[in-house]
Amino acid sequence: MNLFSLKGFKTGMLIVLLFVPVLVFFLLVKFGTSHYYVPIYYPQEVSEETNDTIYHKVPPFEFTDQHGNKVTQDFVKDKLFVVDYFFSTCLGPCPKMSEMMGILQDKLVNEDRVLLLSHTVDPVHDNDSVLKDYAALYKADYNKWRFLTGSKEALYKQAREGYFLVATKGDGGINDFIHSQKFVLVDNHRRIRGYYDGTDVEEIKRLLDEIAIILRELDLENDEK
Repeated sequence: MNLFSLKGFKTGMLIVLLFVPVLVFFLLVKFGTSHYYVPIYYPQEVSEETNDTIYHKVPPFEFTDQHGNKVTQDFVKDKLFVVDYFFSTCLGPCPKMSEMMGILQDKLVNEDRVLLLSHTVDPVHDNDSVLKDYAALYKADYNKWRFLTGSKEALYKQAREGYFLVATKGDGGINDFIHSQKFVLVDNHRRIRGYYDGTDVEEIKRLLDEIAIILRELDLENDEK
């Protein structure tokens, strides 16, 4: 073997060694059995009966939507839902958050297992009439996306103790104010599955991916029944 042949042989072997791992990775992703899991947040205890972990569940609620109709946990029964908190006069992140909710609505238009809930943090101003105009501004589909108001105390308690959106303490009184640009994903068992920056396009893509994963889990569960 001459010098040029030896160099060619070594070059060829180097290309093979570099290419094979890439090929293996591609085949595993394309045809393998990789399983992606969306975590469940806030484990509380382990059941003595089943030895299963018991997780925090979003507590029952009762608010009023943009058409003056009562909305309770029954509205989201057996559904996935995405939650945010905003106020209609916000000049900060809220318009961007509502724009992103609109994108979620459009992407999930044919998926009736997912709903969107936007809660006001300023119920004194954001009554059902104001929320109706705000919903129209963002072309909200009433069957998919509800805007909720109610007592400030109840709204704030749900944000703090139901969705863990803020760490600050408060009683929902006149001087209490909370705001977060996070979206919260809740599954069909009212367990929290994720938090996402509601102003970030990449985070919204991640949210859509994780919704798809959970829906696939539900499909597999149903197939096993």
